[in-house]
Amino acid sequence: MSIAPLDLFLNIGRAHASLNLKLQEELGAFHGLDYEDVTLLHRLLSAEDGCVSAADLARSLGLSISAWLRKACRKSTLRSLRFATTTRPSPEPFNG
Repeated sequence: MSIAPLDLFLNIGRAHASLNLKLQEELGAFHGLDYEDVTLLHRLLSAEDGCVSAADLARSLGLSISAWLRKACRKSTLRSLRFATTTRPSPEPFNG
């Protein structure tokens, strides 16, 4: 690979990172959410039955399932997912 394509690739990566940071700042300042939270909430709310597989959620963020689960356990995404799942009726409790 010559230097010109590599420079172009790296410049695109930096531009993407810069735009991502600006978006994170705006969302965080006004909503207390980050881009991933908004993406996951949108994906859950647009699901027909309110259920989305972990694979689909991970794919919507461009992550593997294990990377998404690690991230979900570490940050507010888990709280966001809990909130989103409360918008549909819960199953009846087991009365064994």
